[in-house]
Order: sequence, then structure tokens, then C-alpha cells
Amino acid sequence: MKVIDNSKKIKAQLQKQIHKALVELGGTAEDLAKRTITENGNIDTGLLRANIAFEVNDNKQFTRMGVLGTSEKTPAGGIATEKKPLHYATYIEYGTSKMAASPFIAPAVDTVRGQAKEIVAKHIAKVGK
Repeated sequence: MKVIDNSKKIKAQLQKQIHKALVELGGTAEDLAKRTITENGNIDTGLLRANIAFEVNDNKQFTRMGVLGTSEKTPAGGIATEKKPLHYATYIEYGTSKMAASPFIAPAVDTVRGQAKEIVAKHIAKVGK
């Protein structure tokens, strides 16, 4: 009887499927947040909507989502891309003393959190096939 060690292949497949699950979770949350902010008709949301994004950290196996704006000017007048938070995103999400909250990140994350087990299970089931 010959024993074949496929543990490295299985580990690689598992890592690939976990990455795909994280991308699906982040993409779903991003889409929901963009849809939510778009549906709120009293807010001019073009820049905000365009800068809702997610990123996957494969080493620590998590996805995070947030809002980043882009600045394209350098002090010398050159062009450089610098990511920095859009200051008003927090005001929209949580409200202020003069403006009611219009959450768009938290509801998206909560919805995806409820789907996480199914999404991860779907991808893990593909390992070894």
C-alpha cells in the first residue's frame, strides 16, 4: 500500500477558498453599503459611494471595509495618489447634533455577518474536489 501525502495541496486549496470567501464577504458588504447610501436620496453621495471599499488580509484571514477618499496633489504641485478618510463619512454614518444618522456601513456589515457561515461553508466545501 502506498500512502500519498496531499496535505500541501489541500492546504493550498483551503487557503484559496478562504480567500474567495473573504472576497465574497467584502464585496457583498461593499455592494450593500453603496446601495444603502445611494437609496438615501437627501445626501449627495457620489464621492462617498465611489470610495466605499474593502480589502482582504489573507495572513490574518479577515476582510475590512471602509471609506477612503483620494487626493491627487502634492505640495510641489505634482500628481500623487494619497488615500485619506473622507471626514464626512462618519457624520453620515453616526449623525451629528444637527443631522440625523444615515448608517450605511454598519447595516451592510451586520447583513454580511449573518451570511458569513453559509458563504464560508460554500467555499470550504470545494476543497478536495
